[in-house]
Amino acid sequence: VAAKVRDEAADVRSRAAAAADRFFNDLQRQLDSRSGHLADVGTAATRIWSSAVTLRLGPPGDLIGEYEFAQMLNEVLRGDRASELLDCAVVVARAINRHCVQGTYTGWPDGPLGIGNRQSDKKDTTFRGGALRRDLIDWFAPGKKYRTNMFVASSFRRAAAEKFECRAGASVDKDPVRWVFKFEHERCLHVNFLRPGAESTCTNELEFLLTPGSVLVVESVQRSSSLHDAPHEIRVRVSPDNALEPLDLPVAPWC
Repeated sequence: VAAKVRDEAADVRSRAAAAADRFFNDLQRQLDSRSGHLADVGTAATRIWSSAVTLRLGPPGDLIGEYEFAQMLNEVLRGDRASELLDCAVVVARAINRHCVQGTYTGWPDGPLGIGNRQSDKKDTTFRGGALRRDLIDWFAPGKKYRTNMFVASSFRRAAAEKFECRAGASVDKDPVRWVFKFEHERCLHVNFLRPGAESTCTNELEFLLTPGSVLVVESVQRSSSLHDAPHEIRVRVSPDNALEPLDLPVAPWC
């Protein structure tokens, strides 16, 4: 019995190592030196961040056993536990910040009348869909100012954000939630647009990426009376400059 358990464990480790190698190689293919992806570390890092390539550790079709790079990076940053893995995550985060923390935007949510990378559903506003533990909804009380504990992606399009909202009843402890981010017009110093084909490998998400430690203020929380019809909605205002905010603000348990 012990030998069988040992052999099965070795087989699991071997399959996991092979899956990790495939994942790493697939991520590398997102970078093309001929297209200039390696000319700037920020471009290279955001392309890897946006990649839909998955690490598959479970059997085929098991979505619980599939992980994208962005999920894994944020999980390490949220955990904030001293380790070699966190050291590596900090390097990647610093590289992504090279694109996000600067004053020249590659796109801005300028509203329906915006042109190109500036066209959005609503002026100075982006949207994010996801899931939130029910016991954490009260944490996001109107008026609360806090810092994020991970990279926070949102979209210029409501429809793109809705694709990431969990289905009502799909989780035993989470509810679908829609986040609405309000920005001061072109004053935010820690966010940037990931251009499809340049900083992003996705063509339809129109992603606006906030850095970890970004300061947000809850403006309103609207609880849904029927989650099968609409998610909860949390509206937040984004501080334009994290450096001007107190360092001892509470850190979000999730976002």
